[in-house]
Amino acid sequence: MPNYRASREHITVSFIGQTKPIGQVALALEADGITGKRHHVQVLGVQFFFHGCSVRESPIRISTWVCALTTTFAPALSLNTPSRPVVLGSTSRYRRELLERLRIPFSVTAPDVDETPQAGETPKNLALRLALAKAKAVATLHPEAVVIGSDQVADLAGQPLGKPGEHSRAVQQLRQMRGQTVIFQTALAVVCLATGFEQVDLAEVRVVFRDLSNDEIEAYLQAEKPYDCAGSAKSEGLGIALLESIDNDDPTALVGLPLIRTARLLRQAGVKLL
Repeated sequence: MPNYRASREHITVSFIGQTKPIGQVALALEADGITGKRHHVQVLGVQFFFHGCSVRESPIRISTWVCALTTTFAPALSLNTPSRPVVLGSTSRYRRELLERLRIPFSVTAPDVDETPQAGETPKNLALRLALAKAKAVATLHPEAVVIGSDQVADLAGQPLGKPGEHSRAVQQLRQMRGQTVIFQTALAVVCLATGFEQVDLAEVRVVFRDLSNDEIEAYLQAEKPYDCAGSAKSEGLGIALLESIDNDDPTALVGLPLIRTARLLRQAGVKLL
């Protein structure tokens, strides 16, 4: 096993034993100190620099490899390294945390997409259009990669509800939704320009909200501040106390990324998960 030191830009890996040949390898390392937190790091396409530190006549050599690194969000015990890089076209920390569950290395790129609804556009069509637009926008930057795009729109009787952004809008959304059935339209797109792969899917999550009092709404928002969530509630947290029921066939869809559908489309795109 190697010893290594970490900094923001480089990792230095020291192997004691037989000198490895110059070439390219993939190493999964777990390093401290890159941003002050524990990170899982995938080092790919490494250039090797051998430093002279040999002991004359000794059968053991010490070779130091200085490796440019790519930080990923996959666990250190990744089951597979995909044949193509995987890119999540989203800055949502919730989607990033969900994708980590699949144990594949991936990077994150923010999509440059105008999310303004078009005239007469339904919440379902809005979510599908934006998910594909995000995936395509990021795919142009990473044409060899398999790119995941996703979008979620809360659908209240045909009216789209997005992320509130601030407290007063969150209060308004929750007052509108109390006692109502809201369909969270969670759209997914997977695109690879190099292979021509392009598929979209949709997970509809039917959520019934309790008949919430104004005091309950205020207490919840002060406790969890879900201003970056469509529909102003986090079902994976205290927001579950706002609900009467959840009906769907992809359990993580309400959080923001339907993993059953994501895994299916990744397999179709050629990404091996198991």
